[in-house]
Amino acid sequence: VLFGMPAVVVGIVAVRERGARGEVERLNAELTGTLNRLQAAQQELLVAERMATVGRLSLKVAHEVRNPIAAIELNAELLQDIVRAHPGADMDEATGLVAAIRDQVNTLDALTEEYLAFARFPKPHFEDESINHLLEELAAFVRPVATRQGLTIHVATDPAVPMMEIDRGLLRQAVQNLLKNGMEALSRGGALTIESRADGDAVEIAVSDTGNGITPEVAGRLFEPFFTTKPQGTGLGLSITRQIIDEHGGALSWQNRPGGGATFIVRLPVKRPVHDALTGARDG
Repeated sequence: VLFGMPAVVVGIVAVRERGARGEVERLNAELTGTLNRLQAAQQELLVAERMATVGRLSLKVAHEVRNPIAAIELNAELLQDIVRAHPGADMDEATGLVAAIRDQVNTLDALTEEYLAFARFPKPHFEDESINHLLEELAAFVRPVATRQGLTIHVATDPAVPMMEIDRGLLRQAVQNLLKNGMEALSRGGALTIESRADGDAVEIAVSDTGNGITPEVAGRLFEPFFTTKPQGTGLGLSITRQIIDEHGGALSWQNRPGGGATFIVRLPVKRPVHDALTGARDG
């Protein structure tokens, strides 16, 4: 017995040491996880602070340039009337120059409105509306512009899609942003398809194009505010669209199509979450 005692003591010490070592490893893993979460939270906070600062600057800049843009547009319109009142070879060239000025002013105005929409996102007001009617009306609205680009627009609505509580104006803007992106991806020639589909307790809206699809380099930054591949883009269209879908309690996703092109999918719950409904009631 006496000879066995040291072995027993050594065994107990070894067990305790292993237990202590395991506890230290567990605490170390927890600490590492906590530090990683803290670093991620700090990074998110920095991004949020930067975005808030950019939002404030965007709002200020947009307000500052709106009046000059309006003045240029008014003067260009007056100049156009003067040119039209004096026909001639020289005036034909002047008419083209004035038209070019007005086109650029309209582009600036659209960019300004996009910055304003991002910086001061409106509170949604939800009412029972028809998703299918909204899509059909929107297709009819953009079809003349698409036709001039040599594009065709197809609409396929699911009769099973029910009436839903939506903010019609905001949701229209979200889908229109997706259509605009599709038209820009196609440039000249091709087709756009707008579809609705009932899927259990959700409804999906899909906007597809027959373009070249989205490259891996662009995919990683697709929803990043101010990221754009367009010479005159703000990089806010998809950010605003996702914000609108979030307000509806939905989700926005995308995928490249096997035959070419891309599809953006808006998935909305038929019944909005309770907290959204309460917010909508207070806002109304």
